[in-house]
Amino acid sequence: MSSPADETGLLAPQWVANYALGAWNTTAGICVSGADVLTGTEAGPAQIGYTGQIWLLGVFTTAFSAYGLRGELRRHRALGRLALWLVFGLNWAFTGLCVYESYVSAGKESLPRDGLVHGKAFRAKALPDAVSQNRTVVAIASGDIAWQFLPVLSGLTGVVTQAFLTSHALALIPSMRLRYVFCCCMGVLIAAQTTGFVAACVKGIYYVTGRDPNDDLSYNRSLALWLWTSAAADVLISLVCSLSIRERLHGYTKETDTILVKLVVICFRTAAYTSLMSPVGAIVATAFRNDFDLRSFTGFVFWLCTPGLYGIALFTFSRSSRRVVDRRPATSEVTDTQPVIRVERKGHAFGAGSSWRSHRIEQCNGGGSAASGGGGVGRPLAIRVDCERVISVDEPEEDLGGPRGDSCDASASSAGHGHTLKPPALPRPAVLDAV
Repeated sequence: MSSPADETGLLAPQWVANYALGAWNTTAGICVSGADVLTGTEAGPAQIGYTGQIWLLGVFTTAFSAYGLRGELRRHRALGRLALWLVFGLNWAFTGLCVYESYVSAGKESLPRDGLVHGKAFRAKALPDAVSQNRTVVAIASGDIAWQFLPVLSGLTGVVTQAFLTSHALALIPSMRLRYVFCCCMGVLIAAQTTGFVAACVKGIYYVTGRDPNDDLSYNRSLALWLWTSAAADVLISLVCSLSIRERLHGYTKETDTILVKLVVICFRTAAYTSLMSPVGAIVATAFRNDFDLRSFTGFVFWLCTPGLYGIALFTFSRSSRRVVDRRPATSEVTDTQPVIRVERKGHAFGAGSSWRSHRIEQCNGGGSAASGGGGVGRPLAIRVDCERVISVDEPEEDLGGPRGDSCDASASSAGHGHTLKPPALPRPAVLDAV
């Protein structure tokens, strides 16, 4: 009696198993004979994403804490503080779930008995806590239920950030019609994002529980929908903010033109944090549409660290734009560095030819000191003029004394009585208050 022929089984190479396991929930290799260590976990894309998110959270937390301790957080409006605190809390929740998946949940699936790995004996008690030996299709391709909420937390972080930046962009757009168009576009993009990451969560839960609904929106397609629309929203917000700021501030003064350049750089830098990561993950999810294609796991590294990037982007936008506006040259308001012009009253009577006189005072660029005329002792006064301006002052003839003429004494004096004339302040551009 002949033995039956062997049937070819579906066997995965060891590197595929290491790759898949590392992509989900292992952080340490299997100790073989106390020396060899399998390093599939280090190559896992999700493990790289976990590590990147933990590092970004540390950067965000350090900067945010220092910002709050200096009292600068209180200077923001209520909406800005709310957005910063929400993103901060979502980042901690997301990172906590990453740590759970990386260091806690995997340890629940360790081998309960001794066995062989690559022909070498090992004892189960020598295994680290976070070692997964569950190589079923569900465990490799779907993870556990808790893992499915990672896209939701990551997506919510992006939605909160984009909603806050959208409110700023709406305040900058000069046309009411364009505001409605931009608001509708952002509403569609945010709704599409929400649909994408919620559908990915639901689809993943179905896979874990053994149910596979027959619908066209697969897990990877859901991720692609979320990541594509997220990147589009980031770029759209940056473009609208930059163009609106340029239209409102360009040519106002030299100082506002300098502020304009800095704010535009901040807007594009804010989008660069996330808009460079999301499209790569979306391309991978679009290229490998099959949910059980292990090559699609490479896209996880590009969206697992986006919450930290969104937090840093929102923080740097809020802090940098505020500092740029606060540190602008003080030419929009009358300050001590601007000249104070005194019109001296003399004891001469005016003639009856005209009832009003028009004094034209011209300020020239430069600086220096001036002394008063008459019998008083002059006191030098340093004057710095930031711009050239012509001021016309009309006063009743009977209330003024002094020699006739179309010029007045523009020197600063410490003696006598006179009117104090200050050059009119340029109005502060309202667009700066919206940054």
